[in-house]
Amino acid sequence: MRQRWPFLALAAVLLFGLGCAGVPFGAEEVVLGDRPAESPFTWPLIGSWVALTLGGGAAILGIWVGRDKARPALFAVALSVLIFTAICVGGLQGFLDEEQAIETRADLERILDMVDGIAANSSDPALRSLVEKNEGRRRARPAATNGGATKPGGE
Repeated sequence: MRQRWPFLALAAVLLFGLGCAGVPFGAEEVVLGDRPAESPFTWPLIGSWVALTLGGGAAILGIWVGRDKARPALFAVALSVLIFTAICVGGLQGFLDEEQAIETRADLERILDMVDGIAANSSDPALRSLVEKNEGRRRARPAATNGGATKPGGE
């Protein structure tokens, strides 16, 4: 039984770490709120969670396997809790960074749409030329390219 103990401890820590790192605090708000079309669960984020879990699990396992039996177990428990907390904070921070990046891209897209609409309805040739110059930056969207040109009041 003594030879299987490190393997079982590692498996338990990894499963527990993956379970806790995958569910951020406030997950109910994420599910119930207005979600953007883009998902924050990207492969780099999942890879970061796996790396955090493996590194933290190895650290916790190393604390318990190499523990001096003469010292109290409270020290190892305290270090294990601190490492686990760091794993959860790192995973949550990565998730929140991904969500912020999605919101920033959506805000930029909304601002570009507003500038397109203003330029289409504007009689200022400098603004129109600026938007035409940066046309390669915009995606081809029917609403953005046809919306202002066909309005009767836009002249």
